[in-house]
Amino acid sequence: MNIIIPQNFYAGLWALMLKDEHKKNLFIKPASLINQEVESSGEDDIFLLPSLSVYKNKDLYVSQRFGLAFDGLLSNSYLYLRESVQSFDSILLRGDVSINEIFLSKILFLEKYDSDIEIKLDTSDKFDPEQNDYLIVGNENIQADFVNRGISFSDEINTLLNYPYVDFILASKSRESLEEFHASYDRLEERLEDEIDLLLKKMKLEDSVSDFIKMNLNSLYFELTDNEISALNEMSRLPYYHGMTGEITELKYV
Repeated sequence: MNIIIPQNFYAGLWALMLKDEHKKNLFIKPASLINQEVESSGEDDIFLLPSLSVYKNKDLYVSQRFGLAFDGLLSNSYLYLRESVQSFDSILLRGDVSINEIFLSKILFLEKYDSDIEIKLDTSDKFDPEQNDYLIVGNENIQADFVNRGISFSDEINTLLNYPYVDFILASKSRESLEEFHASYDRLEERLEDEIDLLLKKMKLEDSVSDFIKMNLNSLYFELTDNEISALNEMSRLPYYHGMTGEITELKYV
């Protein structure tokens, strides 16, 4: 069994809590490429993949116990918007962008700002929030210069749905692989709270970033409850309701 995860800080934090037997078979890939990994992978491999990407992989089984969810200031993605702007024409997406950010940013701006925005992928090194509106995905957000500057994308989706934002789900082609993984872990969030100082030390973050994460740790979830499952079900329907996909994705839970 291989475990493939996205290359972002929170997935890395999740991976640090794995047992050694699973760490030996851990592979890190850009979130945007994990769907390709699914297509070429073995039947028993497990993936921590963007939650909305299952519409392209309808045969995957989805864990109803573990994933990566947020409902507050912690987030893998942050909005950096110009001040005093009430409507928007476009937004620049940069970082490890997945289908989640593409679909959900369109939906969010339609619902909150009545703006049908154009999505533009930004590969520039220049960051100019006075001239452009951004959604930055991934580790650029956990630099000291960015902490407390952006708007938590997770918090915005939480407000939109009235549910936590389930950013990444644990999934596999094999029901048995997920069941085996489930049997290996329990009380991940209790362990996270107990071990957070040691884990953050391993991450070698600046003090201000570590303090921000610890202060808001209660908005990060590695274990899913009925609330997160309801969130997933609701969120998986949104692209269909907004005409982005041709059918509703029904998730197969384990």
